[in-house]
Amino acid sequence: MLKRAKSPGSVIAALKAQARVRLLFGLPIVLGGGGWLLAHDFSPLLLAIGLVIVTYILGTFLAARFTHRIGPRRLATFTAIADPLMQSVWIAVMGEFGGLVASFYIFTILGFGFRIGVGLMRICQASAILGFCAAASLSGAFWQAHPVVWFSFLILLILVPGYAAVLIRQLHAARYDAEEASRAKSALLAKVSHELRTPLTGIVASAHLMDMELAGSPVRRRVETILGLAQDLNNEINDLLDQAKYESRSLRLEPASFDLRALLDKLHDTIEPAAQRKGLSLDVYRDPRLTDWVLGDAYLLNRALLNLGNNAVKFTPSGSVRIAAMRISETPTHYRIRFSVEDTGIGIAAKDHARVFEPFTQASAGTARKFGGTGLGMALAKEVVEAMGGKIRLQSELDHGSRFWFDIQFSRVAEPAPALPAAGHGEAAATEPRSILVVDDHETNLLLLQELLEQDHHTVVAARNGAEALAAIQEGVFDLCFFDFNLPDMDGEKLLNLYRFGKSDPAPVFFLTADATSSTRSKLEAAGAAGVLHKPVGIEALRQAVRQITRPARSGSMQPNTLGEGGMPSAAAGGHLRVVPVAYFNRDRVMELKARSRRPNFVESLLAQAAIEFDTNVGALARHLEAGDVPAVHDVAHALKGVAVNVGAVRLAALASALMSLKRTELGQAPRHIDDLEKARAGTREAIDAMLAELAGSSQQAQ
Repeated sequence: MLKRAKSPGSVIAALKAQARVRLLFGLPIVLGGGGWLLAHDFSPLLLAIGLVIVTYILGTFLAARFTHRIGPRRLATFTAIADPLMQSVWIAVMGEFGGLVASFYIFTILGFGFRIGVGLMRICQASAILGFCAAASLSGAFWQAHPVVWFSFLILLILVPGYAAVLIRQLHAARYDAEEASRAKSALLAKVSHELRTPLTGIVASAHLMDMELAGSPVRRRVETILGLAQDLNNEINDLLDQAKYESRSLRLEPASFDLRALLDKLHDTIEPAAQRKGLSLDVYRDPRLTDWVLGDAYLLNRALLNLGNNAVKFTPSGSVRIAAMRISETPTHYRIRFSVEDTGIGIAAKDHARVFEPFTQASAGTARKFGGTGLGMALAKEVVEAMGGKIRLQSELDHGSRFWFDIQFSRVAEPAPALPAAGHGEAAATEPRSILVVDDHETNLLLLQELLEQDHHTVVAARNGAEALAAIQEGVFDLCFFDFNLPDMDGEKLLNLYRFGKSDPAPVFFLTADATSSTRSKLEAAGAAGVLHKPVGIEALRQAVRQITRPARSGSMQPNTLGEGGMPSAAAGGHLRVVPVAYFNRDRVMELKARSRRPNFVESLLAQAAIEFDTNVGALARHLEAGDVPAVHDVAHALKGVAVNVGAVRLAALASALMSLKRTELGQAPRHIDDLEKARAGTREAIDAMLAELAGSSQQAQ
């Protein structure tokens, strides 16, 4: 049978749970029982034993809080031996009442078995048997006068844990098999997703090129059909991959500021071709009172609305589909928004309302045959909405259409500086020509990406692997780079690190990847990527990346760049290695928010709220680091980074970014991370207080 050791995090969690049980149940029993015995027959020995047991309970509770310094395995072994011995001492002093305590042997032994494993359960059982025999022989007349009672307890200590061990092994084996099957399915879906997206990138790029070249031609309608079908296929791939993420519990929100108006406009543009093909009226409405940008996971929100909107179009033979975002309530720092999708389609019978949210399920077999689809869309929308703190609701009757809605609360953020307007199909990009390096090991995709960029008059250098990319970097200077994450000779992260090591002023780097998992995105962003573009990559995604470059195009950007000895820039190369300042707060970011805010005191409210969230998140990170709970560290670090980036808390943002990729092997550095976080939080709080005082002084002078 396959055996798998418990992870340090799970052992630590078990130790903490057992410590709480001792504190909440063991301590009152010891104090109550000991007090009763002392009241009837005071004994210094009994008092000393009670103090020892109370000290043990409190000591193990504290040790469980700092177990990363002691070692979880050592502490677990110690308590597995000591817990029964402490109970045995209590049995020895309680005489005829010791039978009440003896029953807790089984509770303790099985607790170690279910929480940590059969190995420690056997150690605990052996300690209990030896302790009970010693206590019975030393406790005096009661146990010696009642050997049958003593023997009955002994049989229980031998047989019950032995039988439980068999059941625990079977339970762990079944769980292990289920986890392995889930991981295998997730890995297969991720691989299928990657292998499908790579050629799909070529299809989309080719169709975009034809679309730009055939402006005004009747053939363009067929090109638009190809693009629509490619988008449908990409949505199905996303659904499959997302389903794998949900089942493996790897879904994590990635909060960032986004424009709700832009998200709904994009949603309209994505769904409209399918609605037009069916002759449906499509209305995407945004409440005009939603004036600020919001902080949230735009990708997942878009996926939920897209699945609901596509389903509405699919199951509506005629009539209309309406998608709306309405403000329910607002505070100076938050919006509560109701999203709804309503159609005039075939409707859903009341008995099938719950079934439509089950994976791979549609209301009926006839529906599946007539309308097609995998049945994943509604299940994915439900999972996303619940992950964002909402609950999806349904109102529908057969032949009377359907209405789905959910409520989500978002933090309000100031609108950033406006980007240059996007160019439409067949138009030149609204940016100055740039020097761009594109690295992709798929020859067709490389040529198509190069041609898409050259259509917008950029100068493009193409490389098929990491070695060619490094040679191009050494010979030229670029304004922007697109690196494929999966290269044959090195991954994109290593290529980025080599590029940044060898350049004093590296260009922004965007990664191209078919891996849409949040862990990969976090890893790439933590490595210093300017952004991540998920395949298939279209012209608008490329243009949006180019528009993010704010610095002017470099003169002579394709001239050779001389590298000094060891790959470092020589004096002839120009420029110097940059020193990153250790700053707590970016004052320019705050003043930019102040200048662009439409409401008085918005920035003051935002900073005050951010300070509260910094305290909360840093405190949570310290607790999770001490507990060794790496997934929880990743989640809270995501939230901390999202808030820190938006208000310009650069030091906290950098620390949170590093913790987003923390590995279990790095838990030994937890005290240093906690110390860095506390210092950064304190420094950031002082900077916020100073900024608030400055803003208050400016307001008084203005009055």
